[in-house]
Amino acid sequence: MSLGFAAGFSCAFFCVPVLLGLASRNINEITPLRNLVFFLAGRFAAYLTIALLVSVIGMRFTNSHVINFLSRLFIAFLLVFWGIK
Repeated sequence: MSLGFAAGFSCAFFCVPVLLGLASRNINEITPLRNLVFFLAGRFAAYLTIALLVSVIGMRFTNSHVINFLSRLFIAFLLVFWGIK
């Protein structure tokens, strides 16, 4: 749960400048609220698409023990690298 909060705060920190920019401009008679909703809906659609794609790929390789081992090993190396960095 703390990982979710950390990711949420990190995302909010990096998205606030963009969100403020979208919420403060009025171009071509498009309201700032509409700009903001369009931006957030686009991000949500992108996250959902990637999640569905990765889950479909994961379902195809669930029976393969070699791919399961290699993917866990890769994730372990990434976590160690992230911790050392």
